[in-house]
This record gives sequence, C-alpha cells and structure tokens, in this order.
Amino acid sequence: MVVIKTGDPELSKYLARYLNLDIVEKVASRHSTGGTRPALDYPSLKNIPVIEGVDFSKIDEAISSKKQKENESQQLIDSIDSYLLEELDVVLPEIKTDLESRQFIINRSSLEGRLDPSVYKDGIKLVSEKYDNVKLSSCAWINPNTSFKGKDAETPISFIPMEVIDECYSEIASMSEKTIGESSGFTRFQDGDLLWAKITPCMQNGKSVVVRGLTNGLGCGSTEFFVIRPRTSQLSIDYLQALLHMKAIRKTAMLYFGGSAGQQRVSVNLLENFNVPLPPIEKQKEIAHHVAELRQKAKALQQEGRLQLEKAKQEIEQMIIH
Repeated sequence: MVVIKTGDPELSKYLARYLNLDIVEKVASRHSTGGTRPALDYPSLKNIPVIEGVDFSKIDEAISSKKQKENESQQLIDSIDSYLLEELDVVLPEIKTDLESRQFIINRSSLEGRLDPSVYKDGIKLVSEKYDNVKLSSCAWINPNTSFKGKDAETPISFIPMEVIDECYSEIASMSEKTIGESSGFTRFQDGDLLWAKITPCMQNGKSVVVRGLTNGLGCGSTEFFVIRPRTSQLSIDYLQALLHMKAIRKTAMLYFGGSAGQQRVSVNLLENFNVPLPPIEKQKEIAHHVAELRQKAKALQQEGRLQLEKAKQEIEQMIIH
C-alpha cells in the first residue's frame, strides 16, 4: 500500500476520487511492477499524470445516493425477521444477563441431548401462538441419503462450494459441474433441498440456500452443509429456509457449537429438535414469497447504487478523454 500525504483535506479527497477512476487504474496497472502479484510502488505512482480541475460533484452525489440505497436495502433485509415473527404470532423472550435471571430450573424430561446450561437458558424457540408447532425432524429429513446408484460415473451434476452462496440474499452466485464419479467425498443433494452451513463463521453469516436447476437434478458440494429435505408436501422448503435464516436462530445455533475454536460446527441436535411453526401450506408459500420479494427489492437497491456510481465515473472519464 502506498500512502499519500497532502496536508490538504480537499486535495486528498480530489486524489481519492481521481485515482479510483477506471481509466486511471488502467494507467496505474501499466506502471505496476512484479510477477504474479504486480504492485504500484512510489516511484511508479509519481509517473501517473494527474489532471487538475476535474469536477467530481457527480461522483460525490452518486456516492451519497449509493449509501442511501445501501441503507434502504439493509432496512428491508432487517425487516424480514420482524415480518416472520408477526405473521407467525411468535414473541421472542427477552434475554436478561443479571445474576438472578441467569439462575433457572429445567425438568429432566425437557433435556434434549445437550447438558449445556446456555442452550436451555439463552436458546430461542419459535413457538407460535396461532399455528401448530412441530419438531423439524418430524416434517423433514436432515442429511438424507441421495443415491447416485445406477447412474453413469460420467454423468454431469452441479457443484456448489460454500463460497458461491450469497449470505444476504440466499442465492447461488454461480454453479460449476463435476461428474458423479468426482462427487465422492462431497455432500450430495438434489433439486429442492435446503443447504444450511454448519461451520463457523459461515453459519453465523447466513449461508443457506434452496437449490434448484441442478444439472440432471443432482449436485454435490461442501462437506460443511447440512442437507434438509421435506418429508411431506405440507412443508414449504422456502418457508423453512426463511425461518432458519433468522438472526435469532443463528444466534441460538451458536450455542450448539462443538469442536475446536477455529473449526466449530453446529450439532445436528439443534435441527432435529428445532421447533417449526407450521401454518397451512398456502400460508407458508405466501410468507416465503413475501420474504423473496423483500430480498429482491433489497438486491435491486444495491445494484441501482452501484450502477449510478459507475455511470457517474464513466461520464467523468469521458470528459477527461475529450
């Protein structure tokens, strides 16, 4: 990194705008030195021509507009959890940390395989006052068998590593392919399954997605996914994804971590005993559709902000060229 000290805030701001123009970055790349990781050193930086008097007001306006749209986008994303709680008539308990509140009693019959006090004291359960409540294991398979038996080893299938899952919009950025013969050692799944990250920090960040459009309807991917598949047509997998993506649930999932500090994973016990408020299937689809709309509106705002800034930069570049 090269640090430029001007002693003049306005000049520093001007240089920051100027040096971030695409056309200037291309010029800078020609002055970069090095092999596999070229870098721009101080002497090379001095050789980059700087044009004075460029009016960057359009870029400043675009940056301001971009920030506003990003804030609006985040507000839409943040509103999803409140919407779900309201629609399902679920009230999350307030977690108190004072000494008296940290003391509690639980019946032995209520223990669910874990003895960690924090699981029972601080864990959040989505209990609806309006709809039926069921355990996830009763309406969905967790890590079901996906058989490739009888299929040719050269059959192409989709490959989904962890990094291609967008943690904010629950989308897959891109899918590559492997053959069935190359899928050994990976997690296997099929169209309509929900992939939910179980390892830190991917789980906390919200990496989960319902997979669709897989090559030949089949796929493989990271071993750090839980695969969830409905047992019944009365469970919408998109609705379930929205529930498991909630911040309160991800925070609770952290209480179920096991393993070393750098490689902690959520215990399958969390999912098996996760309480699912189960409205009629049409209501589930309505909720899932609304959540999808909020995510798309949020994504559109982000894209609008980026495009406005790029357009402003391009207009300034055209002025410089001419």
